[in-house]
Amino acid sequence: VAIGLVFIHSSAFAEIALGQVEIKLERMSGGGCSHCGGFSKSYDVVIRGDGTVEYRDGGEPDHVSVRSVSTDDVIALANEFIAAGFLEASDSYRGKFGLVRQGSGVLLKNYGAKSDAPEIRLMVRIGERVKRVSLVEDYPEALGKLPELVDRIGGPNVWAGR
Repeated sequence: VAIGLVFIHSSAFAEIALGQVEIKLERMSGGGCSHCGGFSKSYDVVIRGDGTVEYRDGGEPDHVSVRSVSTDDVIALANEFIAAGFLEASDSYRGKFGLVRQGSGVLLKNYGAKSDAPEIRLMVRIGERVKRVSLVEDYPEALGKLPELVDRIGGPNVWAGR
């Protein structure tokens, strides 16, 4: 048993190359639902483990602005995602759900989700593990702070005047 625990422990903390770390933020705006094409991309930011930051404005998707930050900044950002519980979060936060009586049964209904609410899509890749989370409404406060942290490194205000 002890040998098995040592094996599990060492494989759980295997070294991952910086090139295998990536954080992505997509801000969506518009009305409708994301599944029916009602949203349009405002912008996206990709931050790679080697410090490369890419920004794409939704109005000019073929133009990519690129800059570099320290790898320590990327690691600190990834640690913020981990501390916020991102890797264990639900895949989607689109309002509260509840049961409503319907005939002799019940129906699961989404309360409060606005069809025109903006959507934030976050993705983290650490080695082979990839986690995507969509934030629309009623998401945990810790997750809600993550887009601002990404924006500080690569959001639109970083590129203003460049």
